[in-house]
Parts: sequence; C-alpha cells; structure tokens
Amino acid sequence: GERGRFRFTLAHEIGHWILHRDCVLAAVGAPSLFDEAPSTTITTLQRADRSTRPREEIQADLFAASLLIGRQPLHREVQARFGIDGIRAILVERPSPPGGDPGRMIAKHRAGGLSPLHEAFDVSVEAMRVALDSRGYLSTTPTLL
Repeated sequence: GERGRFRFTLAHEIGHWILHRDCVLAAVGAPSLFDEAPSTTITTLQRADRSTRPREEIQADLFAASLLIGRQPLHREVQARFGIDGIRAILVERPSPPGGDPGRMIAKHRAGGLSPLHEAFDVSVEAMRVALDSRGYLSTTPTLL
C-alpha cells in the first residue's frame, strides 16, 4: 500500500545519500543540505524507465530492499508460504504472461493462507520484487540463498 511505497522511497533516498552523496556533492560544488540541487541532477535521479535506469538508481533500490527486508526473515517467510522449492515451482508451472513480471506476481501471491509476501514486511510490491530478484529467488535454477 501507500505506507509500503513510502518506506521504500525513503530507504531508496537514504541509499542515495549513503552511496552517492560524495559524487553528487563533488558534481554540484558541495551545496549545503538545504540548497536546491541543479535541475539536471533532479531529472536524472527521478527517471523511472527501468530499461534505461541509471546504475545509481538500481543501487539505491538494492540498498532499500536490503535495509527493509532482512535476508533470514525473508527466507523464513518464503519457506512458510512456498516451501523450499515453492517459488521455483510456481515460476516453472505458471510463468508470467508476456510483459508480466514474475517478481511482482510472487510478491502479491497469497499462499498457505498467509498474507502476500510484500505485506509481511510492510513494503511495496516493487520493494519485494527487488529483494526476491537480488537474492536469487526468481531464478528457475537452484541457488544458495
């Protein structure tokens, strides 16, 4: 919901501050925290097209997902909902339609009478998709999680 998107956005922006602040401050002449950033910097940071997203945006997403969704708690929640190989089985048996996103499908999927996975962490579907993808849950080949 709205709260989950807000939490992810806030964690994403914290990720920019921690990961990229030195580069941004060097590029804009080290403004204070309250100075306005140049419009070119704001435009670059607000791009939403995933196919052409800057590396810094992807890094901030990964930071946010890691901050909000712990590795062990995610593993426990995935096993509770899907079993050990449950996500792989779902991905193989019911692949996403063309243009669909398997990570979003899994994040929203209701399994085992439990709430959807994204709701268990009070995050957006997108945040859960990033966490599942970056930790190998969306691969159809076995990996060590």
